[in-house]
Amino acid sequence: MSHRRILLVDTDRAFHQLLEDQLGPYGFEIVATSPTEGDVLARVPQLEPALIVIAVDEPDKVGYALCNKAKKGVAASIPVILVTATVTPKSFANHRKIKIHADEYIDKRGLNPAEVVGKIDNLIGLGEAELDELHIPVEVDDVAIDLADAVEVEVEVEPIGDDGVDEFDEGNATSLAPPRVTDALLDADLDDAFAALTGIGDEPAVEASPAPMPPPAPATPPARPQRRS
Repeated sequence: MSHRRILLVDTDRAFHQLLEDQLGPYGFEIVATSPTEGDVLARVPQLEPALIVIAVDEPDKVGYALCNKAKKGVAASIPVILVTATVTPKSFANHRKIKIHADEYIDKRGLNPAEVVGKIDNLIGLGEAELDELHIPVEVDDVAIDLADAVEVEVEVEPIGDDGVDEFDEGNATSLAPPRVTDALLDADLDDAFAALTGIGDEPAVEASPAPMPPPAPATPPARPQRRS
């Protein structure tokens, strides 16, 4: 049983990163090793990769020998892709003609990531990619707002007391006069205007004389002492 793992026999770090970027969303792990690192195919039974990618480069072209060994041995049922950045397209074309050849070939020169993903998908079936919701661009269209659907917000205003002080003024008198003071000022203005029109109230008011003080009460004479007989 193969796992969602790819064995990359290549020292090209840029290509390694490309595979991780393109195949990571599909849940694939890329395990990289060097073509000259001992018996690289000895790890196949342990890793159980779904795909083996082997680099073929000048001058030794050791990748061809590794592909031949894989197809004859532990990786006989595992797809193999040969990649190169140095050998000629004719060299790959000739390798296709031999009896034991790779399942696919990729030239890194002028590499198209979509082409890499497409060829790998044809061999092993990548399935559905897991989208990263944090990096999905969000497009917002212009939306017309119907005022009829607007929500009314009622603001409750605390009434100001008769003393002209409210709890939000921290004990300071508000600039608005209390209703009763306003009414008194308005009544005074109306009285002045009415007096000016009628002539009433032009004469100064006569001050009332103070009430006379009551006369003092007569003094009571002291009692005379009685004589004893």
